[in-house]
Amino acid sequence: MKLIYGFKGFAFNLLLIGLFFLISAYLEEVNTIKDDFKMPLNVILFFVPFLLLEYKANANILSHEFQKMTESQSKVWSRFIKTWFFGILLLMLLIWRTYFKMELVLLPLLYKLYSIFGYNYKTLVWSEKIPVYVTGATIVFGECILIKNTLLPKKLASTRQKIWFYRIVILISISFYVTGLVKIFQKAFYNLNIDNFFLHLPLLTIVFVFFYVPLRWVEIISDVVDCQNSWQLWLFWLSTFVGMIIMFV
Repeated sequence: MKLIYGFKGFAFNLLLIGLFFLISAYLEEVNTIKDDFKMPLNVILFFVPFLLLEYKANANILSHEFQKMTESQSKVWSRFIKTWFFGILLLMLLIWRTYFKMELVLLPLLYKLYSIFGYNYKTLVWSEKIPVYVTGATIVFGECILIKNTLLPKKLASTRQKIWFYRIVILISISFYVTGLVKIFQKAFYNLNIDNFFLHLPLLTIVFVFFYVPLRWVEIISDVVDCQNSWQLWLFWLSTFVGMIIMFV
């Protein structure tokens, strides 16, 4: 059973690809501005509750996974978190998770609320933008809590059903943010194909390491821990990288 569970990350990568194409097709249809990523209010309101659910999901999943780490995994993790590369990943996590949550969900919602009360956000003075600053600071604080839970995970009691529910929450949430990520970089890979793949490989690697992995931080840690051997681990990382490329094609 454990061996089969080691394929969970591979299976979730396939689910994310399928969900990405379903969601992106719908979002392209309802997009309010051509050549941009501006969602109507009903789509934004749908994803707002996921911001609150994701906070608990992250804490519970990280707690669950760190508690079941093997001794060898714990040793590797202890060495990894002491590297400069890990520090860079945490910085990218803080920047890009905050950016996508603000840019895709909260800022459009706040702009809409301002317009309902007859205000144009672009003409406001700094004191009238305090709700935006407070919202941004709250999101940054939430991501700092995620970093804290990564370094010092809480010991939380969670049932298997609850963990799977939280995984579904994160899967749906991440599929939305990944759609935004693809929209940002799509122009750089618009002619990506098998013939020029290696020309795009350096930029694909940069996007994968410094954007895609930090955006999917919690589920990637979870899936790596669940890998039972090295070939499952390689299969997971390969499917993660290839899955991202498929989204750009």
